[in-house]
Amino acid sequence: MRPYQIAGYIDGLMNETRLSGIGTLQFMGAQEVVLNEYLGGMLIRYRATHGNDDREKIDNDIPSAYTYPLS
Repeated sequence: MRPYQIAGYIDGLMNETRLSGIGTLQFMGAQEVVLNEYLGGMLIRYRATHGNDDREKIDNDIPSAYTYPLS
């Protein structure tokens, strides 16, 4: 695939996506990166805006779904 097609596909997956612990991703921009005459690609930048996931209180008295062996 071409770098622009791959970048478009990644942007379609990531832009305005809400990720747990990170928040909502907002597209900031993209630019072409040329390393040499044979190698290059795209740089895609996103801004992560924190949501309220980090503010949720966790009740430590409730057992977890999986408990690790103590041995």
